[in-house]
Amino acid sequence: MLSPAYLTEALGIEYKPVEYFSAQFGLGALRQTFVTDQTLYDKYAPTAPKYNEIYGVKRGENMRNQIVFQFVANFDKEIAKNMFLKARYMAVADYAKLNGQGIVHRLDANLTAKVNRYINVNLAGVILYDYDQDVDVQFSQVLSLGILYGLSNQPKKQ
Repeated sequence: MLSPAYLTEALGIEYKPVEYFSAQFGLGALRQTFVTDQTLYDKYAPTAPKYNEIYGVKRGENMRNQIVFQFVANFDKEIAKNMFLKARYMAVADYAKLNGQGIVHRLDANLTAKVNRYINVNLAGVILYDYDQDVDVQFSQVLSLGILYGLSNQPKKQ
């Protein structure tokens, strides 16, 4: 549990030119990375002896503090009739590693289509690049079907 966990506190500004889009700039943000399971260091050590730190947290410690720049962009709009797109992009740049390698990128996207009164189809995806987790980009996607039926003991209003 909490291996890793992230907490970011940011002061900054928000730009919202239209109702469905916003961008937030956190110029002086603090980011903590928590690793409470110390057995992870031993678990990875046999295959990679360099694991004196995982997720940026050094062996024997539970937390790492960073001063970062944080950028968050949100998009939430009905892009066609009964079709909604919600996306969130986040970039966190460590001021101590501003060489291009010290930037964490995460994109969450969710496309929902309302097929009819009872059925929704949802396609969600996450793209993540975090240099402290893996050298490769990580992907996740989900396709789901939702069935909604409301039960009520209230009489219908005429």
